[in-house]
Amino acid sequence: MSRRPYHRGFTLIEVLIAVLVLAIGLLGIGAVFPVVVRQQRQAQDTIQGLTARQSAEAYLRARVNTNNNTLIRDIATFVDGNSKPAEWQVPDVNLKTGVMTINGEDLPLADRLSPPPFAEVGDPQFVWDFAARRSGPNQLEVAVFVRRVDPGITLGSPSGKKYTLSHALAGDGVLAAYRRVPVGMDNTGRATLSGTPNYATLTVIDVDPIEQGAKLVLAKNTPAGLIAALRQPGQKLIDNTGVVHTVARADDVNRSAVVLEQPLPSDVLYRIETGDLELRVLATPQVPAAATVVKVSQ
Repeated sequence: MSRRPYHRGFTLIEVLIAVLVLAIGLLGIGAVFPVVVRQQRQAQDTIQGLTARQSAEAYLRARVNTNNNTLIRDIATFVDGNSKPAEWQVPDVNLKTGVMTINGEDLPLADRLSPPPFAEVGDPQFVWDFAARRSGPNQLEVAVFVRRVDPGITLGSPSGKKYTLSHALAGDGVLAAYRRVPVGMDNTGRATLSGTPNYATLTVIDVDPIEQGAKLVLAKNTPAGLIAALRQPGQKLIDNTGVVHTVARADDVNRSAVVLEQPLPSDVLYRIETGDLELRVLATPQVPAAATVVKVSQ
């Protein structure tokens, strides 16, 4: 009678080690996957945000209002009517509708959405806003921020109607309960990402540079929610010399400070040290897909 050959199996310890190694590998993949998705989203936002920014620039230069003034001329009149035209001036915005007003002329929200509402290519994905300042006797600077429409906007279906995002943002005859703004902000200045309760406007903030301009300390009166929003990596700040800064990270020591990717230029630091400049930045709670300064000669 022949004996059956003996085949040695795996011990329990060997099986447990194999499971442990597999788990570590899966955890590593799980940690990398969100980063890859976020980077792909940021790259997509950069490309699409550039297109929206170019559309905004073309709109600002070409639009003629009902008073037969070009929009740029109305912006210049608005800026020069303020006591400090060299500082960023933010137009009035209706917090419930997002409609902007320049010299009594409404700038419809639909004009600032990209793609436009009810377009064949789909619902709006971005919205742009601007502020302006006088940089010289015949020079105007317009800061343009392009932001992605909040991803958490919920859509209603009253009386069997099926509202799209275009309806919720800019549809005629839509009840107030079903209207949303493209970019929402709460009362602390924090982005809600849900299109409620208020439109997230641009804000001018006093800042103090430290460590040779490598960091900016936000003013003490800055709302807590806005401070948290501005400490996000990739956040954009446009100062009152027309320079766009990118936040690298939040400061580890000072909870009201941000670390910049590039320090302030030496000439700006000199102006601050000699008292010729009080540094302020223009910012928004949402990390913009694009931020730029358009220079206009008049």
